[in-house]
Parts: sequence; structure tokens; C-alpha cells
Amino acid sequence: MENLTIYNQLKSVPKEFLKTIGAGRLKGMSDIKPQWRILKLTETFGACGFGWKIQNLRFDYRNVENEVVVNCYLEFLYKNSNNEWSEPIPGVGGSNFSTFENKTNYDTQKKERTLYVSDEAEKMAYTDAISVATKMIGLAGDIYIGHGGKYDNNELTNNKIITASQKIESCTSLDDLGTVWNSLTKDEQKQFVALKDAKKLQLSKK
Repeated sequence: MENLTIYNQLKSVPKEFLKTIGAGRLKGMSDIKPQWRILKLTETFGACGFGWKIQNLRFDYRNVENEVVVNCYLEFLYKNSNNEWSEPIPGVGGSNFSTFENKTNYDTQKKERTLYVSDEAEKMAYTDAISVATKMIGLAGDIYIGHGGKYDNNELTNNKIITASQKIESCTSLDDLGTVWNSLTKDEQKQFVALKDAKKLQLSKK
């Protein structure tokens, strides 16, 4: 179908651009190397700034259970076959800016609660937001539909992986959103708080 032309061009991720996550709760799962997205968008639409671009970029910081989360909001645009800019496609991403970790004090050999601050939090939130926006036109679609990827706490329904973000995006009422939100783990809530807030605002306008 003509409607799937762009989607089909963007959906597949070569294995060499998948990386294995080596630590944390997602250890052993796969993630996409961020540079592949830039490569694929440039290959399909042209160089950044000419064939595709990001606009209305902003960050905000919020406290979530004594930890600080940075959220990124942006709009993605690309040029269509008529050399016209598309409508802006919103993307929301997030990452932990500061979090408490239990680390061993080498003097006492005891575990201590230590504050860790990431100097790459904005970059990670930005990368996340781009992935959210560009998946709407099919970028890495095979990953999101369940042919691989980093989603471990997911439900298998009709042979598709339903991720936490997809659950939030599929809500059609504030009641649905509340039910879905309460079903997520604390880690998922920290990761998707910005997406939840954006969806809540969208549903409130209906």
C-alpha cells in the first residue's frame, strides 16, 4: 500500500546496529544504536536541517520520589515527496538526572546510599524523544512491534509486544490512563512520567 511506503523503508534495523545491554534490569536485551536513526533518516529524507529537522526543543526537570528526572519535548519534521515539510510530530523522552545508588564504601566495606548525577541525562532524554517521534512514521517499527528490542516487562497479545509506552498512548480516557498508570512498575512510571503527563493533557482537552 502507498500509505506504508515510508514505514516499510524505515522499519527494519540491521543486526549490526543493535547493541546488547550489559547491566541493569534490561541486561541481556537489545537496544538500537542511536546513530543508526540519524543514518536512516538521512538516507531516506536527506541531511538533517534540509530533509528532516527538530524544532521546539525544550527540557524540564522534576522530582520523582526524591530523584530528579529530566524530560525532553520536541517536534520532528521531514520533507515529503513534494519537497514540503510535514506536520510536526511530537516526541517526549526522559532519563534520570540524579538517583540514589547503594555503593560500597571501601574504607568501611559497607553499603552506603550515594547520590549519582548523570552528565548525559539531557542527551539520553533527547535521544529517547527522537525515537518516540520517529517511530510514528515507522522508524525501527520491527523493534516496536515485537521482532526484538529492549522491552522486558511486556505482555504478548496477538503476537505483538505491548510496551508500557504503547499502553499509555492507546488510552482513550482519563480513567483508562489511571488504570494503565497504576499497573506499571515504579521504574516504568519514572521512565514514562512525561509521556503520561502529555497524554493526560491531550485527553483533558477532549
